[in-house]
Amino acid sequence: MGKDRANSAEDGGAIRALRPPGATEDPRSGAEGRLMARVEERCGALIGRLCAASSLPREFLAALVANESGGDPRALRFEPAVYRHLQAVAAVRKMADAPARPKIVKREK
Repeated sequence: MGKDRANSAEDGGAIRALRPPGATEDPRSGAEGRLMARVEERCGALIGRLCAASSLPREFLAALVANESGGDPRALRFEPAVYRHLQAVAAVRKMADAPARPKIVKREK
């Protein structure tokens, strides 16, 4: 990992908030700061391991976790449309993997 990469091993690997251009408030304060602190506390070690093994920046993965679960490791969400799509993909894959079999028909005498 290069020195320009955020949250490298040199800075302890903690998730740090990035201030968007034009922002006046420190993103580590208020509700967003508390949320990111909760994500770091509950998921920081796992996020660190995943990011070390990939090219994902810690901030991105932490923000994704915060957005999808609020840092709650027990959070669940069922998406019916996604489920239907996955069923369709699995059905097509099953058809593609099935060996071609000749059709057996009864002959008329």
